[in-house]
Amino acid sequence: MMRILIADDSKIYRAYMIDLLSRVEGIEIVGQAEDSPSAVEATERLKPDVAILDIRMPGGDGILALETIKRNKLNPITIMFTNYPYPQYRKKCMDAGADYFFDKSTEFEKLVETLRELVQEGSYTKTVETGFKIVGQKFVPTKQNGRAKQPRQTKQY
Repeated sequence: MMRILIADDSKIYRAYMIDLLSRVEGIEIVGQAEDSPSAVEATERLKPDVAILDIRMPGGDGILALETIKRNKLNPITIMFTNYPYPQYRKKCMDAGADYFFDKSTEFEKLVETLRELVQEGSYTKTVETGFKIVGQKFVPTKQNGRAKQPRQTKQY
């Protein structure tokens, strides 16, 4: 069973995500957080396999939570799921160690599809590669579903 933490400042959106994702076979929602500090605390306490983080949250932001989670060597797969899919945010998140980056307004189904694939592969128990490589100043998906072909260490600048 893949254990997921959802961190988003919108109570309504968290409830929607919990309802929808808990219907996916093999997924268990183990916690939720409404701000950056509680996202980090919940990740430390609950040890989820996957942390889904929004960028804009009070008490810091999802990027700060991501950086803290990675710095503290907590090892969930980190998915940035945001209404701010701008290239500068994407780059900052991927540089900070995000495993995936999805746009809430257009890529919800890709998020669900990716989680299903992770459950099927059992790959949430090991390091997951990023879904993007940097080519010049653009991020280019390396595969349609957001999974990368090369390990994170081999980002191209």
